[in-house]
Amino acid sequence: MSTVLSTLAHSSSWITFSKAIEHYLAYASTRSRFDLTLAASFFLLVGAMLKYPDRLIGTRVCKDVKGDRGWPLVGNLFQIMRYKENTLEFFKDQNKKHGKVYTYTIPGFGRVIQIDSPELIEYVQKTNFDNYTKSDPTDMFTDHAFKECAHELGHNFVKYESRTKPDGEPYYFDLQQELAKMTLDAFGSIAVGLEFNSLSDEGPNEFGQAFDYMTRRIQLRAADPFWRLSESLFPSLRRQVRGSVETLNRYAYKAITNRRNETPEQKKDRRKDLLDYFVDYEYEGGSGLTDEQLRDVFLNFMIAGRDTTSQALAWMFYHLMKHPEIEAKMREEIDVIFPNGSDDYTYETVSREMPYVKAVFYETLRLFPPVAISGVYALGPDVLPDGTRIVAGDAINFSMHCMARDTDIWGPNAAEFCPDRWLQYDNLSRSPFGKFKPENAFKFNSFNGGPRICLGQQFATMEAMVTTIYVLQNFQFELKPDHPTPVPLLALTTPIQGGLFVRVFKRR
Repeated sequence: MSTVLSTLAHSSSWITFSKAIEHYLAYASTRSRFDLTLAASFFLLVGAMLKYPDRLIGTRVCKDVKGDRGWPLVGNLFQIMRYKENTLEFFKDQNKKHGKVYTYTIPGFGRVIQIDSPELIEYVQKTNFDNYTKSDPTDMFTDHAFKECAHELGHNFVKYESRTKPDGEPYYFDLQQELAKMTLDAFGSIAVGLEFNSLSDEGPNEFGQAFDYMTRRIQLRAADPFWRLSESLFPSLRRQVRGSVETLNRYAYKAITNRRNETPEQKKDRRKDLLDYFVDYEYEGGSGLTDEQLRDVFLNFMIAGRDTTSQALAWMFYHLMKHPEIEAKMREEIDVIFPNGSDDYTYETVSREMPYVKAVFYETLRLFPPVAISGVYALGPDVLPDGTRIVAGDAINFSMHCMARDTDIWGPNAAEFCPDRWLQYDNLSRSPFGKFKPENAFKFNSFNGGPRICLGQQFATMEAMVTTIYVLQNFQFELKPDHPTPVPLLALTTPIQGGLFVRVFKRR
């Protein structure tokens, strides 16, 4: 074995690897099976490092797209792991260094082509949709459903407003947590037939706490290829993961069992909801979805219906506290459309006559997209409009968070919170702020675009606007004086790290 190692050590270049093999063959006839296995493993490792000197093992060379040089066999794993607590910073740094299109390789994903460009996103989400894969029911809610949840949220605000600490200091609470409770209650009741009643409980909700833990855990797994090992080695971590999964499964299977056991009369007496579409679905041949498949559907619903809207609202209320002039305009529009505190929040009025409130919400989604990073996989070879070559199996990613701050896409004020970018003058509007101006779905991609556009876009927008209108009619917030500047905590979605602590007052 030492002869073999010596040959490699004194080789003038990696090309002499073949000569080392000759020495190995002569050496092999005199050694034990263990020595031979060890030597063969060594040669396989060196051979793999020669074949994949700067990228993940099994990935292709990509010469036509810029990117940082990776390590042999593991690619850019260690580079990305340095950003483990905030993966968004990795994408921002790479975007700044390489531009809108760049590449990297990591375990679990292989070769990734990042495309932070509206034109390229449109191509993979719409133009050539059939080549890329992921591994509008507005009648499912009534006009008063969101209002009821907003009122319940308001009851908590009244309670917090009159509360002080034992030492007489003002009481600050986590607004983000309260908003998550509200969206959980609303979505659970309206879309899957569960009454969580989380707003009536102080502190974290059982389902919400387990859900938050697992969404964060899943994101950490994506940045750590050794997560199976770490979760098996640390009993406390293993117990927490197992307990959280059991909690989520219990709620999911409860909703599914309730629906399976429902009589035709019971089903006839209620409005059809989102879960119904999947419980009633039949494949060719008549078979339906299994309980396990429906469990996965349920959990995906919860990400879309609970987390994305509540987190967007938390980011929005933070910016209103930092920009009182924007909040004043929102109150002005609300008082014009709903004078004297009216809460007649019909779908038509909220969706069509509140352009400024909608603009503020969409500007929040632009700067702080709840799903900050998204992507698809290529089913076959392709060439993107900019000439980037794609092969089957490539992961095609895009970061809406980075795109929102790109001055080429959103202009010189891209990084600023500016709702006016969503408005245009219209002297026929009841609102003093004109008319809402939609953006191209591949430029503003928070709801996706093309055939996979988010089915819950109207649902989320209506829920967020009704909540905002009710809250601004009745309350105002004060940020905790020593509150740090919020930063995104990257999980499957992007909540405010550490929460949003505020003091609430009745509107003056």
